[in-house]
Amino acid sequence: MEQFVASSWIGQHIMDCSNITKSNNEAHKLNGIALCILTLIHVWSILLPCVTHKWKAQVVPGSFEYPLSERAPPGFKDADAENQIMSLQVDDIYRMVEMTLLLGVLTPLSIRWMQRCWHLGIQVHRFVAVLYFVDIVRRHSHPHSWVFNTPIFVIWILDKVVSMIWRRIKVPSVISETISPDYIVLYWTNGVGSCSANEIVGVGSKYFMKLYPSSWMEPRHPFTTFKNRSGNCDFLVHASGQKRSTHTNGAVIHIFHNDRKPRIGIQSGTRSHTERIAKACNEASVCEPSLSIWGPFQGKISNLIPKALLNTGGGPFRRLNGKNVVLAGSGSAINFMIDLMSQLSSSAEELMHFDLLRNDIKEITFLYSTRDEALYQWASRAMNALLNSIDASSKGIGKAKIRIILACTAKTKKDIISPLDTTARTILSIEDLSYSSLRKHRYAVGSIALLNQRLNYRCEVLDGSIVFCQGSSGFKSVIEAACRAKHGVRLHFDQ
Repeated sequence: MEQFVASSWIGQHIMDCSNITKSNNEAHKLNGIALCILTLIHVWSILLPCVTHKWKAQVVPGSFEYPLSERAPPGFKDADAENQIMSLQVDDIYRMVEMTLLLGVLTPLSIRWMQRCWHLGIQVHRFVAVLYFVDIVRRHSHPHSWVFNTPIFVIWILDKVVSMIWRRIKVPSVISETISPDYIVLYWTNGVGSCSANEIVGVGSKYFMKLYPSSWMEPRHPFTTFKNRSGNCDFLVHASGQKRSTHTNGAVIHIFHNDRKPRIGIQSGTRSHTERIAKACNEASVCEPSLSIWGPFQGKISNLIPKALLNTGGGPFRRLNGKNVVLAGSGSAINFMIDLMSQLSSSAEELMHFDLLRNDIKEITFLYSTRDEALYQWASRAMNALLNSIDASSKGIGKAKIRIILACTAKTKKDIISPLDTTARTILSIEDLSYSSLRKHRYAVGSIALLNQRLNYRCEVLDGSIVFCQGSSGFKSVIEAACRAKHGVRLHFDQ
């Protein structure tokens, strides 16, 4: 079905249907723009003769009946051609004002707010959607809307309810560990055993979280996560030396310390949701108050990364040869990098035995940067342990080489402990890690290198690469500029 849509005229000229999540978002955007424009034209079109032919307009009140709709008086006509008069009812004036405010003012405002303060923008967006639906179904003069629109809305509501019930993890037993004042890592178990029955095959699946008690206006927040697929929990070792072998999933979460303006609710809405999670959870016990988790769900690039790596015989990357796959991220984007490394470490021998990994992949590159030194050390230990696990497998991952570059862009010049030398605990000055002389640890399957300044992405992203990117808007702009300077680069952004 996906290939059929991708090969259609819509897939070739309007939407990129190679990524089902991205194409859904694009369809939502296009349909929303069309709906706003056509609805405004529809409600204001009754005054078109007044503009084009100078007709007069009058308001003729009617009687309101069930369901909150105005009935026209006897002999009412919208257009009187003989007297050149257009007749409007009170409900017509109301709809013109309502739709202009909803679609011309509140909808663009909600989209702008969602980019700056999501907690407010999404509520305004939902408010517009509900009022629009109510306006459709209340009109007795639009019975076709009861047939075509109402069932779709009801199905959408049922889909949301079923998704919340089916994807909700019962008693997740969430454990929190503090990485730094700005980052924590959560561990939990999804389902019984190491894999849940409804697990999605992908890289960096999304999980939704909500801390209770919270305001009813507090939405569920999406987080990119990683999965412990192999049972090898060396990469889950905390700085204290404690392993998290009983947990199947994890997520590094960035804590936002800013005040919410405007706030949500009376008590809990003044601070960010992530800060409340960090304060409610601690290393010694389960998160209290309760943290509910729903998932997994696909992200924008969750299903694209396996298509770029696996020999599936189809997908958007089937015609590319000799390619380099690049994962670029910053901050909490370490999640989808750990998830891919965990997947490779757990199935390296299986991939090669069944010839599942594409033999035209030259290199899998991980480009990661963070300003947080503690997160940098945590990420370095995790990636090094996973690379070591892949290297220990009998066949590695075939012809492809793994190249990992981790950059610490902290402005401070403190001494840090080398995250790759956990036994000797060697003290390493951050000034010793220069771009010209990277501190590298080489393995048969690749290498991992440390850096204490910004990465030069134009040098690291090669021509013809397939780039998957996660991070802030500023980071995405840097990656996009680097990819534009190259030839034949395909760039895919996540949220």
